Amino acid sequence: MIIGGGSLRGGTGSIIGVLLGTLLIQVIRMGLLNANVQTNAQGIVVGAILLAAASFDALRRRSVQY
Repeated sequence: MIIGGGSLRGGTGSIIGVLLGTLLIQVIRMGLLNANVQTNAQGIVVGAILLAAASFDALRRRSVQY
């Protein structure tokens, strides 16, 4: 499950999940902005979070399939 409940492999998400995922990313971005993190580094951090979420989803799906 990527941020918001949808999966890269065709999972189903909800509007609430998408809104919460978007809110989570924006809160992280605002925190980084308030911590005076450079814009390029902010993109790297958010990208790393999305990459970690995609990796977690792939591992979770691999362990669930028979």
